[in-house]
Amino acid sequence: MAGAKQVRIIYAGPIIIYILCDRRSGREQPRERAAKRNASNAATKQRNLVMSRDKLELMIAANFPTPRSGLVLTMSFDEKTMRKIKKHRRPSKQRALVRYYINEFRKALRKERAAAGLPRPRDITSIEILTSENQRWHVHSIIDSTGDDLPLVRRAWKYGDNIEARPLRVDSEKNHQTLARYMSKESRELQDHESKPGTHVWSYSLNCLKPEVLSKTVPADFKPDIPRGAVILEDERRDNEFSSYRYTKIRCSAEAFPTPPRAHRGHD
Repeated sequence: MAGAKQVRIIYAGPIIIYILCDRRSGREQPRERAAKRNASNAATKQRNLVMSRDKLELMIAANFPTPRSGLVLTMSFDEKTMRKIKKHRRPSKQRALVRYYINEFRKALRKERAAAGLPRPRDITSIEILTSENQRWHVHSIIDSTGDDLPLVRRAWKYGDNIEARPLRVDSEKNHQTLARYMSKESRELQDHESKPGTHVWSYSLNCLKPEVLSKTVPADFKPDIPRGAVILEDERRDNEFSSYRYTKIRCSAEAFPTPPRAHRGHD
């Protein structure tokens, strides 16, 4: 296909991301080939960003797409549990114990939901250490909301009574990106606690949905499909005499919720 481009489309709940770059044919002159390679590398770099910190945003959007579809929890440890955690001198060991508590919480919440005749819960959970001096650990979690979850959560979280809960908000100021940045900030704070750069300190239950990915070759004049009522969150373009690259990220309205095409569908 003459002048064809390669597009990668990522669907995550109300969020759609288009990553568009020129398709290399193998017959270009060295200068043209280098320009197209640079555009392709830029697209790859942007995709890698999506696969790291921004992957959390897409996971949240895919599983908790609309306002009040999720409940945002902050759960603290009581003094007895904190003493057990602090017995381990190395923060990596402390973090491993906190992960164990998170897994136990997931098991207990599953049992509470089953006993109440409710579906298996989905959750995305992160760990936060407040300061290096007192090593106070918190757990942040988003669970799918059924309408009356707080009593179940209080019974499932057996490591303290201090639980804050609020409905998930999706708007221009407190959207999925804001929440993802808040929940992933501990990765920087943990750099002083033996955490390697890029380490994921958030996790999700096995039944969580993952973003849908579609890759295909499109005509040179291809343009991202912006549904009516959608908000353009990011639109980055780079052009030179031989190649072009475009990254477009949109959030659809509830009235135009995107449905990923079934052909060539895959998980990222």
